Amino acid sequence: MTYFYMQERILTEDEYRKAIIRFLEICDANPGSPEYDEAKRLSMLMEQYENMSCFERRHLN
Repeated sequence: MTYFYMQERILTEDEYRKAIIRFLEICDANPGSPEYDEAKRLSMLMEQYENMSCFERRHLN
């Protein structure tokens, strides 16, 4: 499985959708596990992407 937590940003809609799918797979992970840390990182990356304007997203692609 691809680990997104190593990325610094989510740049495309495709990456965002993959991040959501991965987050849903691991959102019930036990605290302290690698999956838990990944879920926390994914939620932060997804929030950053969601807070970008459509104009900003368009210029990233």
